[in-house]
Formats: sequence, structure tokens, C-alpha cells
Amino acid sequence: MEKTQGTTVVIFVRTTFVRRLGHLFFTLWLTMPATVFSGNDIQPGGARASAMADASVCLQDAWCTCNNPAGLAFLKHAELDVSYNTPFLLSEIGQAGIAAALPSKGGGWGLFLSSVGTEYYQENKTGLSFALRLGPRFSAGVQLDAWGVVIAGGYGSSYALDGDIGFQAMLTKTLMVGAHVINPTRAQFTGYSAASLPVSMSLGMAYEASSSVLLTAEAQKETYFPPAFKFGLEYKPATGLFVRTGISAGPWTYCLGAGYQINKLKLDFSSTWHPVLGFTPGIGIGFIF
Repeated sequence: MEKTQGTTVVIFVRTTFVRRLGHLFFTLWLTMPATVFSGNDIQPGGARASAMADASVCLQDAWCTCNNPAGLAFLKHAELDVSYNTPFLLSEIGQAGIAAALPSKGGGWGLFLSSVGTEYYQENKTGLSFALRLGPRFSAGVQLDAWGVVIAGGYGSSYALDGDIGFQAMLTKTLMVGAHVINPTRAQFTGYSAASLPVSMSLGMAYEASSSVLLTAEAQKETYFPPAFKFGLEYKPATGLFVRTGISAGPWTYCLGAGYQINKLKLDFSSTWHPVLGFTPGIGIGFIF
């Protein structure tokens, strides 16, 4: 009899915990939709971009599917990348993602999958991209995104569809500018909430100072948030070796990372530091076909 009562108490406590946790996430999601779905903040854009403070609107790799679909048009080889990071060392909100890029005649295709959270609260995203070369130095890209949110404790699921638009232009052989707009139509979720996804607009540039130095800068504006300014640096001290750093203002975030490419295999590491919330380590593995 005592064992049965103890088992009942444990089940009750676990059930209550799940429901309260679900209620907490649900309340935060309703009151702060721009924080939960804030542009690229909840989806991994690759360890390379993270190490450069996510000043990535002009970068060209498989993670264009997340950072700017227009960059897919300039890729010469197919790529497959996976990444994982742990925001502020909290495994409960670990972010996993996979990006695939496939060049085609006059453009390129991309696929992006990401998942954030645990069995109690989870956000998933799938993105399908297409980019088109509009001349030797200009490209445009579009992306269709499907979002899904699952909350335990009987709260169910909610879904949304939105789109991205991106542009990249090579003004000179060493200077590129890019723009990226996420959710220009202000898509809303279905299900238990009609909360809208925020609109995010980014404008940036990349300057190849030399064969070993790449500088990036970006300004980003999201709904409900003041503008954020990001600056990144990638230095190549030796063949296949990369050292990266970056800084972001709004809020202030400091970034550092490294990468190494062995033939067709790429390894990337990143670490970002928020003065209040702490470290976010990340790792990425990629393969160029």
C-alpha cells in the first residue's frame, strides 16, 4: 500500500511539473513572440557565421539556406553541413540544424532543417530555397519556411508558413553587398495562438581585404527590437586553417571561433559571450562534394 501511494505521488509530481513547464513556455510565447521567433536567433546559421557575430548576409556556403538564400547561386559545389550549439550552456534549448546546398544551371537549391528544445517544448523549422543568377555579379533568392511548435502538458501544436527574400551583388571583385528579408508578409500561427512571426530585415557587406582576410558588417532590424549592428573577421593564416572573431551591438555579444578544412571535410567551432547570459558554444561539420 505504501509503495502504491509513493508511485501515485511521483506520477502526480511529474504530471504537474510538465503542465506547469508547458504553461510557462506557452505564456512566454504568447507575450513575447518576437523573442521566441527572433529572426536567426533560434536557428543555427552555422558555426562559421556564429563565430563572426552572425554578420552573414554576404557569406556563401551551405548555410545560405538560413542566412541569405541568394548566396546559393554562387556556389560551385554541393555541400552538406550539420551544426549544434548550446545557448548559454542550457542543454534544454540546444539548437541542432542541417543545411544542404545543390548548385544548378544558373542558380542553386537549398534545404534547411532545425530543431530547438526538448520533449516539453520544441520548435522546428524546415526551409526550401531557390536562388537564381541574374547576371555574372547579381543573384536573388527566395525561401519557403514551415514552422512548428509543440508544447507538452496538453497544449498541443501550432504551425505557420512564411517566406524569405534575399539579394547579393558583387560591386567589385573584392566587395559584395547583400540584403535579406524574413517574413515580409507577417505570417501568423494557426492553432491555439494567432501570434505573428516577426519581420526581420538585414543589410550587409563583405570585403575581401586580401586572400587571407575577409571582413563582414551587417545591420539588422526586427519587429519590436531596436537595430542590431554586427561585425565579423575571418583570417586564413595557413592553407585550410581559419581564425574568426566578431562583435555585435544590440545587445553586446563577443564571438570567437576557428575552422579547418581537410580536403572536402570542414570542421568549425564557435563560442559567443553575452555579458549577462554567458557562453554559447557551437560546432559544425561539413562536406563539400
